[in-house]
Amino acid sequence: MEEKRKTYLTSYIFLAIGLIPFILITIYIDDESPTELSLFLSAFIDNSLLGNVGMTSSLFPVFSKAISNYNALMAPFLSVVMYSFLIITKKLPAQSKKTKSSISNYIKTIINISLFYCIFLLVTCFFNIDLNGHGRLGRFGQSKYTLLLLYIMFYPCWFLMNCAMIGVYASFTNRFLAGRRAIDQ
Repeated sequence: MEEKRKTYLTSYIFLAIGLIPFILITIYIDDESPTELSLFLSAFIDNSLLGNVGMTSSLFPVFSKAISNYNALMAPFLSVVMYSFLIITKKLPAQSKKTKSSISNYIKTIINISLFYCIFLLVTCFFNIDLNGHGRLGRFGQSKYTLLLLYIMFYPCWFLMNCAMIGVYASFTNRFLAGRRAIDQ
């Protein structure tokens, strides 16, 4: 039980660390009066990062471009760092001996999570959805702060989806390799 609590606490800490730059981006990027920083950031994102991806607002182009690129790139990175940190510090909870899932159940889980992950990946990293052209979602694109709220709600989903992918693949690999080691011996 103590291991699970430490794992959850570590997950919350990494999630909070990932949410801090959202506030900083909101404070320092102003689309109403373009500054040298915002123009440089816009050019850097277009030339070196993903460009205009994810859910953006044409009313706040630099802000939404910066925050959507941060969301698309940092959530997977932070989830890998968190999982590596948990492995290094050995805070991962031990798997229950009661649940003996078969390889076919693992494969079904991997396929389902992979499909769901691909949908998130397409929306986050490849498609550009301008919120001003949508009905209910368009309300989020009308204000810088509602757009921030949308991304703050979306970031934990994307972060946890990445963690789930890593966890399922690692669990399957451990289970598969344990079975292979038993066969070899």
